[in-house]
Amino acid sequence: MNDYDSNFNVYIPEFTEDVICLFIPNKDGDNSVLLTKQDCMRVMGKDVSMRWISKKIKKKWAMKTSRTSTA
Repeated sequence: MNDYDSNFNVYIPEFTEDVICLFIPNKDGDNSVLLTKQDCMRVMGKDVSMRWISKKIKKKWAMKTSRTSTA
């Protein structure tokens, strides 16, 4: 889960799984994307532009979060 910054860049964390689901809470509309490890290998641990993400998306959808009690 990473917000985009004032330059519309998003941080891609390092991961070892085949895919990553990236949730961008401050983006309107389709704010969740599925990216592959192969596409992200060179940018892990770095910021990428939303344009870069748009070219690598395998699937996208809208998602909302809310606080819930576990008690």
